[in-house]
Amino acid sequence: MIPFASESNLPDTTMEDVEVIICSLLETAFEFCITDKGTKDIHDSWEDMNYYEIVEKKQRDLKLTLLELIKSMNIDSDDTDINDPESEEFIKERLRQAREQFEQRASEAQAQKKKSKKQVGTAYLSDAKDELKNKSLRS
Repeated sequence: MIPFASESNLPDTTMEDVEVIICSLLETAFEFCITDKGTKDIHDSWEDMNYYEIVEKKQRDLKLTLLELIKSMNIDSDDTDINDPESEEFIKERLRQAREQFEQRASEAQAQKKKSKKQVGTAYLSDAKDELKNKSLRS
């Protein structure tokens, strides 16, 4: 409960909304601030879960997300140790390859798109200007 709730004349539903907002803002703030004993105490006074429990849960969630990504790239996750530098380099290389493939497919799709009449006209004018620039005055 909010420490100053007993002193407030606001309705209970409004105080509950204020508590949700404060917790949300604190969660966002704790992602960016340096944690020390004071900030952890503030966190623990507002949140139901202990600060360390939340950090561990977020780390587990991130690892699960990373393992799902690894599996989607057809990498055997049983042989991949996230903390191993060799595995990290292998994963980085696979991510780079996947990004290159995505960009190549996107550029191919863009090239295959049918151009509008305005785009065709603009391209034609641009080509004509380039041709005139390259053409000699004496020819």
